[in-house]
Parts: sequence; structure tokens; C-alpha cells
Amino acid sequence: MNIRKKIAFFIHHIELINHWHNIFSYLDKNKYDVIIAEDSEPLLEYLKEEKINYISLDEILKKKIVYQYLISNHFVRKTSKRVCLIQKIAIYNIRYLYALGKSKWNFAKWNRFYDMILCMGPHQVSKLQFCKKTIKKEIGYSRYDNFFNNQPNKDSILKKLHCNINKKTIIWLPTWGEICSIPTFYKSISSLMKKYNVVVKPHPSSLQHEKEKIKLLDDCHFTCVIKKNFDNLFLYTIADFVICDYGGPPFGAIYTDKNLLLLNSDNKTLKNYQYLEPDSPDIEIRKYILNISAKDISLLSNLIENTSFWGEQKKIRSDLRKKYFSQNYGNSTETFAKILSSLDQYFPRSNWKLLKFKLKNILK
Repeated sequence: MNIRKKIAFFIHHIELINHWHNIFSYLDKNKYDVIIAEDSEPLLEYLKEEKINYISLDEILKKKIVYQYLISNHFVRKTSKRVCLIQKIAIYNIRYLYALGKSKWNFAKWNRFYDMILCMGPHQVSKLQFCKKTIKKEIGYSRYDNFFNNQPNKDSILKKLHCNINKKTIIWLPTWGEICSIPTFYKSISSLMKKYNVVVKPHPSSLQHEKEKIKLLDDCHFTCVIKKNFDNLFLYTIADFVICDYGGPPFGAIYTDKNLLLLNSDNKTLKNYQYLEPDSPDIEIRKYILNISAKDISLLSNLIENTSFWGEQKKIRSDLRKKYFSQNYGNSTETFAKILSSLDQYFPRSNWKLLKFKLKNILK
């Protein structure tokens, strides 16, 4: 066994770069490695350009390398009934919660595999109380620190996405799978291009596994359909309105205080969907945030143009931010980094009983 006394980040999809690039830039690059489970060309280009040390998962397993600390966004996969992959490649595991929504997934029992979980705010801390031996820390939403500190140039992003800078811009961020809003709403949303730029960023899993949905978007000739890695920070920067269905994107809009409209799936599909439950945040916010179903789609244009309504929604979004997010706007990366620099205090090496148990899992 080759133990590396440093931090590693586990990346299984290039989209995670958008979640972690702030912390990668903030930390001393000699103090961490990136473990890659895929060798996509854009991911490798990014790591090389940023001069970030990286190593493949295959090499880790082959050489039996074990890191002192590993940061990941979920448990990846189980290797046996009681042990998962991340436990075999690190002594201490830290989860960085990358999204709100889909509670059955985000708050599943496998969270107990983690020694520490970094949460966006009080809601996630509360939902993870069943992980009694896991340290929970609130850090905010580090992905969007630059929205508050060093916001990108709006006009340059609009031009890059082929938008008319004299029009208002709608960003549509659909999820994937059975509850994806593309098949039901693509025609109605495309009709908004008469007055607005309409930029669509499909879910990465739709791009990979749902080609028929991407074709529906292509056939409508939206202002732009984003098919490569593109940080949502840039999309919230240019957005006058954000349209979502389920998952994490609605909360990015709430966090950045953007006018938000939600598209509903039918009740039968929702009931059978494996990752949602009645108190999932992406269900819960529908009590307060404007949402429409297929039968109401004719109202879409009028709702977007109702300026008095959006004034009322602004106060609602403010209240939701307090519920779901730590009030740490623009400083989450610094908070994240301070916790990482103090990990030896949270997990002292003198705790040999715990260390022995963890090494036993690694050797299984």
C-alpha cells in the first residue's frame, strides 16, 4: 500500500470542473492531486493548462495508492456490501454536496460512508442528521463566488452564445430522464425566440444518453444549444429569466437571484421517479416559485412579461436563500479552503482505533 499524505479530488465527469475550479485556483497546486475516472480530451486539456497534478483511477487501483483525504461529490460505486470505491482509495472521505434537489439521491444512506460532508446551508445539514458519525459543515455555494466578486463580462458571453445583446435572454436548464421537460415544452419555449434570446443547456446525461431529445432541440433552431462543457456561472450572468424543471439548476437561479419559472412533469411520472420524494427541495419550492404544467403552457409568454409578478417573486427568493444557503456569498471558496487546511485537526492521527478500522476497509 502506497499512502499519499495529501488531498485528492475525484472527478468522474468534466462537469465537476465547473463546481471545483474556484478551489483548484485557490489552493497550492502542490498540495492536491486530481483522480480522473474518465480521460476525455477537454478534461485533460483543462488539467494540463491549469498545471494541476492528475492521476487515473486505473493507476490508483493498480498501484494500490491510498490518499489521506479524498473529496468527491458522491460515493461512485460499491465494491462490496459494506465498502464502496472511495473507501478503498482514501483513509478519510469528504463529500462536497454539489446540488440541491432529488433528495432520495442526495440524502441516501451511502452518505454514511463519508467522514465529513460540506453542505451549502442549514437545510442539507438538517437532512443529514442520520449520519451521526459524520462531521457536517456549512460552506455556501463556492461554484458561484465569482458571481458576487468578479462577475464575467455579460456582452462577451452573449456574443459567444450567438445572442442579440439588445434582447432579453432566457436560459433553459432541463434535467434528464423521465422528468426532463424537453419533450413536453420544447415547441412552446422555442416560440419565445420572437422576443427573446433562448439558450438551452441540456443535462450532460441527456447529451450522452438521450440523443432523441437533443434532436428535438436542434430541430427548433434555438439561439444556442450548449453541447460542450460550459459553466452555469456564465449562464446566470446573462439570464434575465431562468426556466428549469428539477434537480440543481433552480437553486443556482435562486442563489444568484434570477427570475425563475419551473416546468412541471405529470403527477404519475413524478410519483414513480426514483430520486424524488414529497419533501425534495425541487418539489418543495413549487409552493412558492412560479410553476406551470403542460395544460398551462399557453400562459408562458404572458407570465414572463408580467413585471409586477416578478417583483413579488424577488422577496420569495430572498426567503428561500436563507432556508437553503449559508449567507456566505462570494466567500465560500475561502471557507472551503480553511476547512481543508484544518483537516488534521478534525481527524487527528492519534485516533489509531479509527485509523485501524479504515485501513481494514481499504485492504478488503
